[in-house]
Amino acid sequence: MICSLFAVTIAAGQFGLRIHAESDDIDKIEAALYGLRQVLPPGARIGYNAPYTSNETGYQVKYVLTPAYVCRAANNYDTVIHIYPLAMADSLTAALSIAHKIIWQNKDNQNAFLLTCRK
Repeated sequence: MICSLFAVTIAAGQFGLRIHAESDDIDKIEAALYGLRQVLPPGARIGYNAPYTSNETGYQVKYVLTPAYVCRAANNYDTVIHIYPLAMADSLTAALSIAHKIIWQNKDNQNAFLLTCRK
């Protein structure tokens, strides 16, 4: 009985350590958008353009950038955060730079993140 209790205690402790050591998707988004908070003023209103990502990513971006207001209607805003897969990053960065000024950019292991404003 004591051995069983000891084994369960050890297993529960190891499980708890494993869960806290893993980073989830929102931690990855937060790390990727780390420097963006210094660029955005409090209460900023920006559009969001990420056609190749999940809706969940959009909600995570909104959460991470709070108190900034992030809206999916990217065409209604002068300042827009764009999120694209890395495979498309170079060509889209070049295309966006024609009509937009790139204010901030970063990459993680999956996506490229760009904050742009209209020229």
